[in-house]
Amino acid sequence: MTDEALLREVSPDPERLAMLTPCIDNYGVGDADAEWPNNLISRHAIAYESGRLARRGERVRHAIDPSEL
Repeated sequence: MTDEALLREVSPDPERLAMLTPCIDNYGVGDADAEWPNNLISRHAIAYESGRLARRGERVRHAIDPSEL
């Protein structure tokens, strides 16, 4: 696979992130505005179409073989 054939632009995917909601929700306990009130995954998490997780606003380098998707 050549470097030129790798996907570099990948969009956020709300459905992938929705699967993680039980690990992000603070269930009304703790500081609702805190990033880590009492959960396992940051409330600033974002999921991409590729399955990669990151924190919203942080730069992510995408280099994905399209056949893997």
